[in-house]
Amino acid sequence: KILPDGKSEKIADFPGRDAYPMFSRHDGKLYFVSDRGQEIANNIWRMDLDGSNPEQMTFEKEDIHFPRISCDGSLITFECLNEICTYDVATGKVARPKIYVTEDYSEEPFSFQNFASDASEFALSPTEKEIAFVVHGDIFIMQLKDGMPEKIVQLTKTPYVEKDINWHPEEEMLVYVSMEDGDMDIFTIEPQKEKKFYDDLVFTTQKVFNTENTEYKTRFSPNGKLIAYLKNHGELYVMDADGGQ
Repeated sequence: KILPDGKSEKIADFPGRDAYPMFSRHDGKLYFVSDRGQEIANNIWRMDLDGSNPEQMTFEKEDIHFPRISCDGSLITFECLNEICTYDVATGKVARPKIYVTEDYSEEPFSFQNFASDASEFALSPTEKEIAFVVHGDIFIMQLKDGMPEKIVQLTKTPYVEKDINWHPEEEMLVYVSMEDGDMDIFTIEPQKEKKFYDDLVFTTQKVFNTENTEYKTRFSPNGKLIAYLKNHGELYVMDADGGQ
């Protein structure tokens, strides 16, 4: 759009995602985030102001988030895999600077918190006697008796995000995805010693599918022998529940 009153003109027609447009005074190019590359992940691209000559500038395997360009257009900062990164417009190099913060606690650095809300998702068991839910990226199980809450057990306690929980239709087992190794992979969890989650304190976790791509929205098939999931731009895949074909 030509300011202040000029007409708007569409300069990109990619059917996927184009976002975060940033003009660089350094080279007069328009930088933006797009998933049009072979990595099928959001990377930094640039093109001329009329939309011509698009060119991929970064080649991250996971999505780039929250890019911001400096006032002089020479440096772009962004987040990728929980790291703060920079892209140098002049050299085309990506750096991951080390950030040091001096601790200066004005109070106790640790605190205990009780969470009675803010669950990001939940899943009712097939028997309707348990409910699984996610709070702050960790998975919990609540026993239900006559529809009322009873015991609550925490299944995961990691610094990684766990989500997309789904019950096995016949067994005491959940399937979910976790960012344990830097990208979302598929895991299962089940009680190690007891028959029910809420009676156990130790749980068996198994990674059933490990790729460099991002998998999400995991679901067991009605007979529990297959796991369906989405990958990349929402393509639907199905695999054996043990991670096989």
